[in-house]
Amino acid sequence: MAQTAHGQALTTIFDHIYIINLPFRTDRRSEIAAQLALVGLSFEHPQVTLFPAIRPDDAGVWPTVGTLGCFMSQLAVLGAALEAGHRSILILEDDLDWSQTFLQTPADTIAAWKDADWDFLHAGLEAAGEGDTQVALKMLTPQDDLMLTHFIGLRGDIIGEARDYLEAITKRPLGSPEGGPMHLDGAYLWYRRAHPDRQTAVGQPRLALQRWSRTDIHDLGWKDSVPVVRQLVRGMRILRNRLRPR
Repeated sequence: MAQTAHGQALTTIFDHIYIINLPFRTDRRSEIAAQLALVGLSFEHPQVTLFPAIRPDDAGVWPTVGTLGCFMSQLAVLGAALEAGHRSILILEDDLDWSQTFLQTPADTIAAWKDADWDFLHAGLEAAGEGDTQVALKMLTPQDDLMLTHFIGLRGDIIGEARDYLEAITKRPLGSPEGGPMHLDGAYLWYRRAHPDRQTAVGQPRLALQRWSRTDIHDLGWKDSVPVVRQLVRGMRILRNRLRPR
């Protein structure tokens, strides 16, 4: 597969790209493969790793099994990146879709983000508005909330620092004033507030959005549990994703 300029820009900014996917979610694996193909990347690219997500048998004190699995999967990726000696990584969840503004942004503009002053890079949450034709980076304060973890970039010492911070959370009791078991996006918020010197940038408008699909974080409702209904709902989500503003 020929690497496009956008794929080249991403592999210029990041030493490695990790895609987190539960092995049994073949639907999501094929969908994220299609998104990678849009920028000329694939699971076979030397700077891309399809990382098997963790699915614990029991939630313990965590909100759900999926919450714990998401948290531990991210922790495992950070550990793998440190072991490999990577100094700049992009972690993508398998329900990511690129935004149209990202795909329309000149690749050299994206590649230039390598020289911007950030430690933590998030896709951003705001959809494009009238007149928005490309993505820029916006700097946040540690107090600014950030939801979702479908696109997380980290570089420099923050990789090991975030790994140690997340690991400490797993060892604390629920409700600890220092930060106990919680959802991953909440943990990164706590981390950023505990390390206000770390610079956070987000895409504005967003670089990517989270695709509507069956959840692996929360308990399934009946619509995703009954086989025939589940297939119908999946088809409706696919259509809804296609029609969704990007």
